[in-house]
Amino acid sequence: MRYFILAAALAVGFLAPVQAAEWAPQTFYDRTWVCISPEAYTTAIQREADLPRGQLASLRSELLEERLCMMLEEDQIEDMMAPFVQIKEIRGDMVRVEFIIEFYRKIEFLHRRITRVFYTGWTDQANLRNYYEWLTGKPQS
Repeated sequence: MRYFILAAALAVGFLAPVQAAEWAPQTFYDRTWVCISPEAYTTAIQREADLPRGQLASLRSELLEERLCMMLEEDQIEDMMAPFVQIKEIRGDMVRVEFIIEFYRKIEFLHRRITRVFYTGWTDQANLRNYYEWLTGKPQS
């Protein structure tokens, strides 16, 4: 029994780095829509394309109030926590993703309230990028 446990621990120890090397951390490009369903994502993209110039803020607030979609911008992407974006399901070009964003609110001089919000939604696979490319600004090979 002791040898079995030792063998299992060694197998997990050797296979974990291999599995981690297959999936590089992902993040989003700036101004990415994340929606509750692939259909809602398609609707948001169509409505954005039909929108007159300068009306994006109203569309963003409308879709957010309806709890259909949210648009992620650079400041939210910077507050994203590890493991950043996890892909949970793939349907053609669409992916279901999960991620955590940390929000800070200053209460007093040295005190802050930190809130972590867990999000799940659908986006186009083309909206994902390698985290290290985003961090360094250089393509990873």
